[in-house]
Amino acid sequence: MPQQSTLVMAGPTSTGLKLSPTLEKYCEAIYRLATSQKRPVKLVHLAAQMQVAGSTVFATLNRLQKNGLIEVSQHPHHVSLTPAGEEIAENLIRRHSLLENFLSNHLGLSREEVQTEAERLKHAISGQVEAALYRYLV
Repeated sequence: MPQQSTLVMAGPTSTGLKLSPTLEKYCEAIYRLATSQKRPVKLVHLAAQMQVAGSTVFATLNRLQKNGLIEVSQHPHHVSLTPAGEEIAENLIRRHSLLENFLSNHLGLSREEVQTEAERLKHAISGQVEAALYRYLV
């Protein structure tokens, strides 16, 4: 099996923050859970979604909170995205969709390959590449 390279680059936000892919993934997971549940996300549900221990979620949420991307209520331990956190999640979802379209319809990758590659690439492409992809696909 070929060795997979690890992407460590992440895109800056309109607020100038440059986040790691891990922090971006947490923003996206919180967004998706909150959207599907129509309420703030419980830490236990986030841990299950991310497939990590509660202590890992807690440490990562502290980093997100310091960056102003989430709000955490102490009781009963709910988390919600700030507008800046929502912007990051929505950008990732849009990038993922653009990449899926391009990889599937223009490069002919299989559904599994499309999912894997779109997940990796959405954290690495710049806003400039995202805009160019949009123009190309639309």
